[in-house]
Amino acid sequence: MNLPPSSRNDLPAHRRTQRHRLTWAGLGLIAPLTVFAALGEEVATSTVIPFDRTILEWLHGHATTTLDAVMLFITNVGGAQALLALLAALLLSLLWLRRWRDAAFALLAFGGAEITNLLLKALFARARPHLWPALSVETSFGFPSGHATGSVALAAIVAILLWKTRWRVPALLIGVLFGGLVSVSRLYLGVHYPSDVIAGAAASLAWVTLLVLISRRELFAARA
Repeated sequence: MNLPPSSRNDLPAHRRTQRHRLTWAGLGLIAPLTVFAALGEEVATSTVIPFDRTILEWLHGHATTTLDAVMLFITNVGGAQALLALLAALLLSLLWLRRWRDAAFALLAFGGAEITNLLLKALFARARPHLWPALSVETSFGFPSGHATGSVALAAIVAILLWKTRWRVPALLIGVLFGGLVSVSRLYLGVHYPSDVIAGAAASLAWVTLLVLISRRELFAARA
């Protein structure tokens, strides 16, 4: 087929754009959903996940009073109140810069992740581990982890907002570190199984990525 010159020039850019979308869909949506589905099936059938107890007991075996204080601080930073304060600061900054669309995206991404987490907790109704007296008292269901969900959602939002800037890599690294530390703190304190935090992170990534695929086409545009 003979294409006019303008169409031939546009074709590579179009293909790069499609490739970018497929990469996002695969890494950010399909992979996390697959992980969540696998863990959810195990939890729903009351199957004992082998690595859950092993990892918790290993972490508890390395507990110290100093680590107790550090992990309590980290878990508080990743808690609902602290995350809402960080989100509010982000939203106010975006509104001050008149970035209305970015503010709406951040609010919907974080709020949707939190609502999804509450619905999934009620659906699976998984009890939290009780392997030793926990330093942090929790009364809600454990699967998926709300701390992991919220911290990963906020980190992903910031990374996406900075995706087209030179701050993309630092935002990704800091986001991974933040979400990872918050998740590990929940395991160290004995209030979540590893599968809880993995599922929380996976569900959060899937939700935020879905919003990206629907609403932020400029992230996939091929550069000239």
